[in-house]
Amino acid sequence: MQFFMLSVLVLDDEPNDQISVKKILEELGYTDINCVTSLEEARTFMKKRLPSLLIADVILKDSTSLELVYDPSIPDIPTIFMTVTQDINIYNTIKDNFRFGFLIKPLSPILLQATINLLFSSYKSNYLEAYKNKILYINQGRKMHKIEGDEILWLESEGNYTTIVISNGKKYTIKKSLKRTVEKLNNHFTRCHQRFYVNLKKVDGVISENLLINGYEIPIGITYKNTFMNNLNILDNTDK
Repeated sequence: MQFFMLSVLVLDDEPNDQISVKKILEELGYTDINCVTSLEEARTFMKKRLPSLLIADVILKDSTSLELVYDPSIPDIPTIFMTVTQDINIYNTIKDNFRFGFLIKPLSPILLQATINLLFSSYKSNYLEAYKNKILYINQGRKMHKIEGDEILWLESEGNYTTIVISNGKKYTIKKSLKRTVEKLNNHFTRCHQRFYVNLKKVDGVISENLLINGYEIPIGITYKNTFMNNLNILDNTDK
């Protein structure tokens, strides 16, 4: 990727710091740079034109830039947070998110470019992996069907074949083992029986030795019961 072609939005309410960051970016070869001083300005800008990269001061005068990146109305983009305080709590808040970077002010040009490189490499690989795990394409004769992972209710083994049941009632049978099929999906799927994997997000409840999913009952095997139940977020009816 030619990083100098990225569009960058700088969010900082300190004019001198804003000028400094913009100057560093220009020295690194970036030309499409815009600057804003508040969350409201940033929201307005990003809804009109989404930048490739956001560089934001964590602590603003009346808020924090974390509010912006966790705003559900704003699409996820790679973001570098910067701050003058070496606050471990701020770092711990963002360190496990693949689209976030963290730098201490004043910024070093070399560290800034290195962070951009690493951030986009991580963002690309994680985003593609997440996308891949949400989509299945199934060949049926001459037609290829696209299925969203969240549409799938359960997968059922039938020998060397697997039947995929989706929420609109349609079923697709493919010549692939249950284990090989579920490897293509995300971790919302768990085994409840030798023959079944179910989408945990679609489970409506459990009655005796069966789970309920979209009006159907799926058996829970003795071997898999403890693991399956542990994967449910169960709130016990106790004071403990």
